[in-house]
Amino acid sequence: MDSWTPINREALQSLVNSQLAECSPALRSIFEARKVDPYLASIRRPGSQDPEQVFVVARKDDVVMYYEDVEESFNLSPVSDDGWIVEPGFEQDTLRWALAKWTAD
Repeated sequence: MDSWTPINREALQSLVNSQLAECSPALRSIFEARKVDPYLASIRRPGSQDPEQVFVVARKDDVVMYYEDVEESFNLSPVSDDGWIVEPGFEQDTLRWALAKWTAD
């Protein structure tokens, strides 16, 4: 069995660039308007007592888009004032699908 290792910033940036290239111009524009320098945010997964870290890649108001490297997907979640991911997502979305959900808000 392979051991899991968290994604690093360079691999994340490569993944974002690759998946962004597959997005429509409208979705790329949305991402460009909301992107942030990727940073680590704390998340507590259901059933776990220990916090873990995920990379936030975009933000609009109190909602962030983050990369969930356990599920290998992008998710949207409200974020608390102190930076915690409030509602962990398990959508297994590509960047394109997460951006499309964001535009539906």
